[in-house]
Amino acid sequence: MDIDYLLWLQQIRQALGSFADVLFNGISLIGIAAVAVIAYIYWCRDKQKGKFLLASFTIGASLNSAIKNTICAYRPWKRDARIVPSALSISTAGGYSCPSGHTITAVSVYGGIAVQEKKNKKLMWGMIILILLIAFSRNYLGVHTPQDVLIALAEGIFVLFAVQKLFVWYEKGDRNDTVILAVGLLITAGLIAYTLLKSYPMTYENGVLLVDPKDMQADGMKSYGMFAGALVGWYLEKKYVCFSTEHLDRRTRIMRLIIGAIITAGLYFGVSFIAKRMIDLRIAKFLSAGMAVFGAVYLAPLLFWRMENKKEG
Repeated sequence: MDIDYLLWLQQIRQALGSFADVLFNGISLIGIAAVAVIAYIYWCRDKQKGKFLLASFTIGASLNSAIKNTICAYRPWKRDARIVPSALSISTAGGYSCPSGHTITAVSVYGGIAVQEKKNKKLMWGMIILILLIAFSRNYLGVHTPQDVLIALAEGIFVLFAVQKLFVWYEKGDRNDTVILAVGLLITAGLIAYTLLKSYPMTYENGVLLVDPKDMQADGMKSYGMFAGALVGWYLEKKYVCFSTEHLDRRTRIMRLIIGAIITAGLYFGVSFIAKRMIDLRIAKFLSAGMAVFGAVYLAPLLFWRMENKKEG
């Protein structure tokens, strides 16, 4: 039934032509842009809300990777040759299919905004509609089945609920930072061991693996690296920096965005470039993603704080 639904959407997509493909691919890419949204809110608008989004995003990404590498479901066109995915989206649809990564990212970030801004009904419903559009776009483009998207939606709602409860508990105690850091790193170690040691299907087509387990392990390591980088950065920022997002003028916000983007991108691409040439791809992915998020959460705010305090002094 899921394949029949995708074939029906495929007929509509072929009838509407390239404009609709471009439109829905653009909507789909808004899911990826959620990372920039988190950075902007955390650096420039509301630090606490940014932390909430960061937590839901990194926890959601790690959980999604673990589930994806457990289910090991193949993409729709690998299950049925009649499915022809949109050429615009095929590059962002590698590896296993379920749950949808774009959808969980949309729910964890844009859903997080909806939860935090529920008094602003227009913004809240705008975020909900955006999530549903992103989820539908993955079906429309032929890169995910309906169940891939539905499981990701449920997964994202669970993550938002869990993060809300975590933040309520976190605000009750002074020592909760250390507990979260220790438990979070233990969970990360467990996820890494599970992902690297479990068995994977080895299905070949014309002598080629449908999905290389090492690629999926690398994707999982990237998610776990982001989570670990967020944990360590969060802990150090609160302990040694405690930067603020209050009373920022436009110039300061722009400078923070520029500096933060340079640090984050520089660490990601720099570490990735060096590590991929020296060590296993899976470890390289963990380090590059981890350092990028660590830079965004701790190193960039540290630089903001020093530059702005020096200016005031």
